[in-house]
Amino acid sequence: MIKSSKTLFLMYGGRVERACSHCGKMMYIVKANAKAHKHSFCNRECQSHWQSANRHGFKCYNWIKSGRSKCGTQYQHVRDCEGRWVREHRVIAEDMIGRKLEKNEVVHHKNGIKTDNRRRNLAVLTRDRHPADTYIRILQERIRDLERGYEEDATERSNIQ
Repeated sequence: MIKSSKTLFLMYGGRVERACSHCGKMMYIVKANAKAHKHSFCNRECQSHWQSANRHGFKCYNWIKSGRSKCGTQYQHVRDCEGRWVREHRVIAEDMIGRKLEKNEVVHHKNGIKTDNRRRNLAVLTRDRHPADTYIRILQERIRDLERGYEEDATERSNIQ
């Protein structure tokens, strides 16, 4: 039995007015679709533009659902929105800097542990600034920063007393 458009319209509870999530143009959509979907689009072009800007990295709807995997190099891998396996630290770094990594950029793990993908442990460097002794240099800088902080705290304490 084929149902008429009027029957379908009444069956799904009418239409509601909603703005396109990309361009803001007002349109009418079926009420059931408005309840089921957070975003609505006036055409496929708007949908494509919106998804390319909002569906990558942590914003990707598959991020939580995707499993993790380790390859032979011990890096953590996750699935991106297109279903490809990508290195998790690269996705986190892209989210930190707000753009895609360039070809000459690498993500450095400050403590040397490749599975430690916390934001504070990652640094984006160019390939020429990332030699084999980077880890030692970063540790030396960190020690100097801590010593400076300790000296500043000591001078503040002596000024107070």
